Amino acid sequence: MPLPEIDTKLEPENGVFVNGQRIAILGSSKSGHYGHAGIPGHRGGSAARGLVDFSLLQKYEQQSPGKFLHGGKGESYMDSSLSAGGQTLQEAVLQKFGGNWEFRKTDKVLYDELEDAKKEVNVMYTHTQTVLEKEGVSSVQLYRGLALDDVVSGEKILSLTNPVASWTQSIVVAEMFASLRASGTGKKAVILKADIPINKILTCGGLNSARGMELASEWLVLGGDGIETEVMVK
Repeated sequence: MPLPEIDTKLEPENGVFVNGQRIAILGSSKSGHYGHAGIPGHRGGSAARGLVDFSLLQKYEQQSPGKFLHGGKGESYMDSSLSAGGQTLQEAVLQKFGGNWEFRKTDKVLYDELEDAKKEVNVMYTHTQTVLEKEGVSSVQLYRGLALDDVVSGEKILSLTNPVASWTQSIVVAEMFASLRASGTGKKAVILKADIPINKILTCGGLNSARGMELASEWLVLGGDGIETEVMVK
């Protein structure tokens, strides 16, 4: 059973932070040793291989990612999934696409701003679907790092998340989060791998200017009734 999601904060200049703790310094794409997103070993690729080069998407970038995704002041999804903006975005996704609150719903949902959040979700989703379809992307291979019990490599499991959850195209980033979540728990550091159709993608790095999304090769995936995944135990 997955652990509750960890609040994440991504700082492009300094690396990846979880609960205020820096867990990695990510390299610069200018060095020639890293991919366009600054992730070791991540060099983009073709849609046919399930990889999407974010640099190809930047020409379609939404300059404003929206108040609830990344509105600043520490109150958006990109600041924390537990913030008022983050929880309101989740509720808007739930009401538009369905899904479940699997864990950590709080009383911070801004119901008086929910209609605005729904509009933001609709703009993001429509933009994403239009661009990915135009670029010939039908699905993407993504990873999510968790701490789990009683699983073995190669096992197929149904991953249940909140209405929307952060996944990554970089196995390096997934490994970091899996290690951090498992540390001191006695659980296994696990990476879930999934081929996710584009109709389950809300947005991704390269398609909006939200802080850190491109750096972490991040994709926001609709949870729905669950996602079929393959387990990779570190």
